[in-house]
Amino acid sequence: MRLSRPGFVGTQLRLALILVAAVGAPALAFAQQATITGRVVASGSGQPLQESRVFLVGTQAVATTNADGRYTLRTAPGAFEVRVIRVGYQEQKKPVTVSASGTTNFDFSMQPAIVKLSEIVTTATGEQRRIELGHSVQTLGDIALKVEQAPITNLTDLMVAKAPGVIVLPGNMTGSAPTVRIRGIKSVSLSSEPIYVIDGIRLNSGTFGFGFTGTTASLLNTLNPEEISDIEIVKGPSAATLYGTDAANGVIVITTKKGQAGATRWTWHTDGGIVQDRNKYPTQYAMWGHTPAAPTVPARCILVTVASGACIHDSTTSYYLMGDPDVSPKVTGNRKQLGGQVSGGTDAVRYFISGDAEHERGPTEMPPFYRNYFDSVGTRIREEWLHPESFKRNSLRANLNAVLSPKFDLSINSGYTKSDQRLPQVDNNTFSYYFQGFNNPGFKPSTACQTTPSRCLNYTNRGGIGETLGGYAQWTPAQMFQVLRNLDVDRFINSASAQWRPLTWMQNDATIGMDYAQSDEFRLNRFGEGPASGLTRLGNVTDIRTSSRNLSGKIVSTSTWQPRQILNLKTTFGVDYVNLQTEFAQASGQQLPPGAQNVGQAALFANNNSRQPQADKTLGYYA
Repeated sequence: MRLSRPGFVGTQLRLALILVAAVGAPALAFAQQATITGRVVASGSGQPLQESRVFLVGTQAVATTNADGRYTLRTAPGAFEVRVIRVGYQEQKKPVTVSASGTTNFDFSMQPAIVKLSEIVTTATGEQRRIELGHSVQTLGDIALKVEQAPITNLTDLMVAKAPGVIVLPGNMTGSAPTVRIRGIKSVSLSSEPIYVIDGIRLNSGTFGFGFTGTTASLLNTLNPEEISDIEIVKGPSAATLYGTDAANGVIVITTKKGQAGATRWTWHTDGGIVQDRNKYPTQYAMWGHTPAAPTVPARCILVTVASGACIHDSTTSYYLMGDPDVSPKVTGNRKQLGGQVSGGTDAVRYFISGDAEHERGPTEMPPFYRNYFDSVGTRIREEWLHPESFKRNSLRANLNAVLSPKFDLSINSGYTKSDQRLPQVDNNTFSYYFQGFNNPGFKPSTACQTTPSRCLNYTNRGGIGETLGGYAQWTPAQMFQVLRNLDVDRFINSASAQWRPLTWMQNDATIGMDYAQSDEFRLNRFGEGPASGLTRLGNVTDIRTSSRNLSGKIVSTSTWQPRQILNLKTTFGVDYVNLQTEFAQASGQQLPPGAQNVGQAALFANNNSRQPQADKTLGYYA
């Protein structure tokens, strides 16, 4: 059920909080504390087994062993069964009785196993075994290992060909937006994009344009794979039961790394590589011939004129401009990355801190022929002209987990990312260097074409400002790369989660967080620069500032009861709230005076546009 009245939303949230508090209040007042501690080691060698999962059967209590194999479980006094699982080892269960306000020590010695254990996944209602779920959840495995072993640069690289039914089409340029579909297209007119959840809160996955068709940028590319611990993909219509009707297209659940109890652990990583465009672009051809009336004058023949006899074919030439190193903008790009992480803590407080910086320069560069042209006219080549395809990302993250009492845990996650991206025009328009290159004359031109075009099938090899085209149709990369398209994004993702266990059979979870992104899309063509097309060289500038804030929260109360060894009952009540607010302001100007390069200096023609904040609020509750 979905409601959108702000007053009703607040009332429902307060009622949900009162309900959870009313159920757990008696237990908080009268239940006594008990603690189970122990160590998990390998049988025979006695080596501690880190990352073992320890469960208290029939309750929501769960723990993970630290580097020394030790764990701590907190619960009410009584008789329980402790269950331990670890990949590569046989599952173990042992009964235990704990007294009030006491500590019971319980060690485990695990035997190696060759059978596959039951997989544990994280859902909106907590951790569950995959076999117990009524919907499909695909886990992508050890993300940290994948990042180490493969050239992973963004979130979509982690999902390409990793899960059945999940189609991922990466962006065609450095930092461009991907396309993700879970089990195909769901609607003809509505979006088929899945929703994203990170550390329990909704993630904004919006895209940005660059002022030309086709290529867009995505907020997904601001996420750093080095900070991700796990990715789970929830498929099918039943995903809407857990995450609301927006999840009908599927849900991608992202969990960032957390600290583990133990000594401080430092991790450094560096990465370098090359970026290549290995596409085979079409070769252009020219049919040389002559007309019956002028047999000594070269003429361009086409199939229609040859068939009709209007042109007599003499020879054929070809030119692969994208393979000519003098004039082709195709080069080998590069990428580099450097970062570090530190984690550690105790059973009571655990921390994870990371920092990362990376820069990718795409496989596009101003060709040497046109760099020489700028040198000949005394023009300094700007970095944005020389390398028009670039992506930079700097990220910081700090996660803190604390056990404030045997019944109350708190987790705080905070991340900041700043990205800087620019792209050249490569789409199906006249300002695209692909378009201009594919319309070459079908042969490599010479300087004689400028003086005697008739010898070159009337191709003059000269542009609108007198520059040598070098085979391009109308404009060269020297002019097209002067048109700047730049996007800056600052993004904050913060969340806080709390777990309260007033009774052994009840666990209450609450999560609140905000994803805030502010972007600056800047388009500039300075006076006297750019292609000689219309008013382009008179200058124009556009600045679009956009901010989006996605505030989300949820409260979940889960109760479990195991009356028999083979029977386990679970009941869940939950409330989910999402508030997405966006606003933008735009200013533009044309016919800039010489030297002007910002919106404030745009003199002759100006256009300003803005939109007041718009919010989309959703409240859902389920049982």
